[in-house]
Amino acid sequence: MRISNVSPQPYPSAEPRFALAKTDLARHVVWFANRDGYLTIPSIYRGFRNLGVPRLASLIHAFVIQHRYHDIGEGFLGLHIDINQIHRARNATGSSVWGSDGNVDRAQLYRALSFVGADGRFTQKSAHDLVDANYKRAVSMMGDPGGPVGLAEIETGRKISHINFSMLFAMALGSEQKGKTPTLSRSFLHSLYEGGPRIFIDLANAKQAAK
Repeated sequence: MRISNVSPQPYPSAEPRFALAKTDLARHVVWFANRDGYLTIPSIYRGFRNLGVPRLASLIHAFVIQHRYHDIGEGFLGLHIDINQIHRARNATGSSVWGSDGNVDRAQLYRALSFVGADGRFTQKSAHDLVDANYKRAVSMMGDPGGPVGLAEIETGRKISHINFSMLFAMALGSEQKGKTPTLSRSFLHSLYEGGPRIFIDLANAKQAAK
């Protein structure tokens, strides 16, 4: 399938591939997987396009994500990444909410949620502060068992996190926030990590309804 021929389309609330996810992290990324439960460049691209992300940005992000996790990929050049194995690479930074088993680490989740303001909103500055805090934490873990391999790896994770949050704010903003400081709610952020593909389904259908 040619990437240029992939076009946005609404998603139903359930698909057979969603049932393939066995961990919290797998359920978090299954939206971007193909029907066999693998992340591929076309499937990641399609996932972002369905969220309303422009073609070029979707393509670039697809290549960035695939490259980030190609070390655990299968097939030619590691182009197929099993969603139930992605935590093996993801936890190398030691800076996310995911535990070593691919499920949510409650302590780290609540730590991330602590960056939500007293008004219950998560701002772009909050996201920047969270990513920087994660970076410092990862640096402090270098050399620990299961910790990050090196500074270059941590820096890559930091850049990807900044990009992810920037795209998330762009995707999640509603028309009522035009002209205002873009924010996300605490419940949105919580659902992002523990709600599986539900948050992406809602975003995709909202984008389609707004057309």
